[in-house]
Amino acid sequence: MTIRASLLSATVALFLLSACSDPKKIQDLETRIKELEDASATTKDKLQTLEEDVKFNELVRDLDAIAYLKPSADGYSVVRSDLGLMTVRLTDVKPYANGSRVTLQFGNISGAAINGLKAKVDWGRVDEKGRPKTDGEKTREITFDKKLKASAWTNVPVTLEGIPPAQLGYVRVSQVSHRGIELGR
Repeated sequence: MTIRASLLSATVALFLLSACSDPKKIQDLETRIKELEDASATTKDKLQTLEEDVKFNELVRDLDAIAYLKPSADGYSVVRSDLGLMTVRLTDVKPYANGSRVTLQFGNISGAAINGLKAKVDWGRVDEKGRPKTDGEKTREITFDKKLKASAWTNVPVTLEGIPPAQLGYVRVSQVSHRGIELGR
């Protein structure tokens, strides 16, 4: 029963209660109102839990589709592409014009060379707790000219406008796809 229906039932019951003088009927109506209020509260709690579960499942489902990279971090992130998993790490952050020039180092763990790698790249600042600040975030879709060699790291230089290295807090790589592959002979 929905919350609205429960409240309507309770209102009707109260109306009937005011017109009724039989103590047994009044007690029955009060009991029914309490049951409806309890059922309504339980339904509301279950709905909230279900909404939280859906949000968590969406987050976990897409977790491997995004590589979140920080200039100060070592190592690499795994990112899902339309071909499967690959690795990416951020290296060599330097000042460049009005922003930064970085190297994204892609690790192609497949046995095929990848041509025309495309990705969405976001970059920006972080707050004092290290969380991304969405105001001032920059986004660009990039198609890389370099072929990603099979089973190897490939360095791809990327210019990130508007944020100098000292203020660059993160780079996010997502929506990774490709144009073609080359298999060994």
